Amino acid sequence: MDKVYLNNDLYETASHWNELTREQLLKLTELMGDVTNLNEFMVKLWLDMLEFKVLKQREEIIENQVYFYLWKKTEQFKVPHIHTESAYHYVTATIKDKVYLISSQDLHFAASHLRWLFTEKMEGQDIIENTFVLHSRLTKNLIPDLTHNKVKYYGPANALTNLTWAEYIFTETYFSRYEKTKNPKWRDLFFAVIYRQSKTEKEINSNDFNGDKRIPFNPAKTEERVKELKSLSETYKNASLLFYEGCRAFIAKKFPYTFTVGGGSDDDAFQTMNELTITIKNEINEPLDNIRESLLYDMLNILENLAKRRKPDNK
Repeated sequence: MDKVYLNNDLYETASHWNELTREQLLKLTELMGDVTNLNEFMVKLWLDMLEFKVLKQREEIIENQVYFYLWKKTEQFKVPHIHTESAYHYVTATIKDKVYLISSQDLHFAASHLRWLFTEKMEGQDIIENTFVLHSRLTKNLIPDLTHNKVKYYGPANALTNLTWAEYIFTETYFSRYEKTKNPKWRDLFFAVIYRQSKTEKEINSNDFNGDKRIPFNPAKTEERVKELKSLSETYKNASLLFYEGCRAFIAKKFPYTFTVGGGSDDDAFQTMNELTITIKNEINEPLDNIRESLLYDMLNILENLAKRRKPDNK
């Protein structure tokens, strides 16, 4: 965690993606979009993450520097208190509102602790100077579940470890199409694949439970779930894109022979993924249905070993 002191009060912010909280990730996605001014974006995000407000009163000019008043809302919490008749009871303690006078220079310095969230934008192999984009390396699912219209939905495990090969075919297809077109239709389909309703309590408590609370993936039901989740805030859907982007980078690093740098294709991802499915079938001689129901990482291990063997300089 990164530390910032204001009048001897310590405040901490995340220093990498997996240190973010659920609330901080959602605040980040609220501000997502075209980041044209990185400094302003980071200041806004830093203030939101720490729940600071800039007071609407005239700023101060001290030694030719602009100073702002930051306000931290009152916090309440329960603390144990010794009681004469029983061991403990809890009382509410209150931290008074805090107000800080901070220079614009120090404010920008504090916010710069979030610079790790971004990378310079690329166009092909070239860097576009002074243009920045969010660069997710998030592999921890900070939104493992959510409730919408009184229905509980569960998302995938950290690093997508419980995704099946069939799910991966569709998530990669919809994610890639959204990245190319920015058409929200593909984002909604992507989200409806990885977030699904809960299994029954009987299924969860059975000896056969595999740890995944989501109902089994059925591509025929995805459109129906899109309609059910249509009114869900875009914030959650954008957060799922950042999570998947981070997992994607993690997987590519874990399986370097399968995901070679520059080895991409302009073909539609669905076609590419089905070609990989046939490759796996030819390698292990399993029925296609068994392959599609297998875990993603098991199938990637097969592809990785196959790619290693086919590498010309492999000995």
